Amino acid sequence: MRGRVVGWKGLSVAIDAIAQLRDEDVKLLIIGAGDALGQLKNKAMVKGVAEQVIFHQPVEHAMLPEFYAACDAGVFPSIGDEAFGITIAEAMACGKPVIASYIGGIPEVVGNEQSAGLLVTPGDVTAMVKAINHLRALPDRGKAMGENARQRIASHYTWQHSAQRLLQALKTE
Repeated sequence: MRGRVVGWKGLSVAIDAIAQLRDEDVKLLIIGAGDALGQLKNKAMVKGVAEQVIFHQPVEHAMLPEFYAACDAGVFPSIGDEAFGITIAEAMACGKPVIASYIGGIPEVVGNEQSAGLLVTPGDVTAMVKAINHLRALPDRGKAMGENARQRIASHYTWQHSAQRLLQALKTE
């Protein structure tokens, strides 16, 4: 996860999921800063997963592909309304499948057909664990989802596509 480290981003749900998985090979990388950082670090320690939850300070946008390349998936467990989810689109643009909450505008970005990622109920740790295990059990499916994610962003969220949608909306009024 990359972005603001605040409570409504649901990162405590991701930490709980890591703790439930009980697999030292599974890591959670959190890139960012915010008022929930100390609380999340403490939670990771209390849950016994401090070695698996890696906190990294914010990075320059140009470095993001390098970080995403080191990950198998993007995890975005928001529990508060997300209008768009730019960090989700960034992960998808880097060819990563996403596991994200079914809330706000996130399903529109990921796609309800779940060919580019898995949508879970906000705050549902069990669903998050199932989604992580699904991608781990079917790595080829995860790779295909990542490619679908990249294609979805390339075809739906370019400046040209946005301009065309705006022009179309203006013409219909």
